[in-house]
Amino acid sequence: MKRILIALLVLVQPFFNLFSQKEIFFSDIKTEDIKVESLHGVEIGSSINLIPLFQHTPSYDKSYRIPFGIGYFDEKCIAPSWTLIYSANLSYTFSRMLNYSKLDSVSGGYHYTSSNYIYQNSYSLGLSIGIEPRWYLGYKHRYEVGKATLNSGWYVSLPIGIGATPVNTYKSEVSSDFISYVGLSSALTLGCRQAISKKWFLEGNVTLIAIGTNLYRFNKKLNVSTPDPTFLPGIGLSAAYTFK
Repeated sequence: MKRILIALLVLVQPFFNLFSQKEIFFSDIKTEDIKVESLHGVEIGSSINLIPLFQHTPSYDKSYRIPFGIGYFDEKCIAPSWTLIYSANLSYTFSRMLNYSKLDSVSGGYHYTSSNYIYQNSYSLGLSIGIEPRWYLGYKHRYEVGKATLNSGWYVSLPIGIGATPVNTYKSEVSSDFISYVGLSSALTLGCRQAISKKWFLEGNVTLIAIGTNLYRFNKKLNVSTPDPTFLPGIGLSAAYTFK
């Protein structure tokens, strides 16, 4: 029996040494050497517009939009808690928007009333590219406690994007000559990422303030819209698969 115990100890000893070496190696990592991961992958997601919640909408207006996006992202570590994300996205939006076609005989113009409103179903396809500096809050602490997989945690970012909508089937009776060509936008965003496996993560964010401008044609003239800021314009939800 004694010989069997000695033999087992001899066999198990290398495994104890292996785990003890890993613990020593982890404890030897310097705080200044801890940094966010560089990774890339594909992402799918959608967003919700919060602006209608703060605006008065007629009770008969049942308009809605359902956006969906898919894209590729490449996230590069540029500092211990900072990354720079490059992305290319394809978006699809289905809309049911309030429209109208009857001319009001009193005012001589179009207006929304319960007697003349109609709805128009339409869809649009958009293409965009973007760059996003991102700061992960408290990353070093989460790394030390083992909760930073795939850069999980809270972050603040400033995405900048340029995009166009080459396909849009919506036709307005009032501004049928309006055509939007390309848009430029930026936003201050607060979000949170959570890894659900070694390859997948979920992400949610709220846009605190956004600003944008676009080049468009109206009445056969080119115009550039005024870049007015918008507060709390929306929230976004997405899921991503990483190739690392």
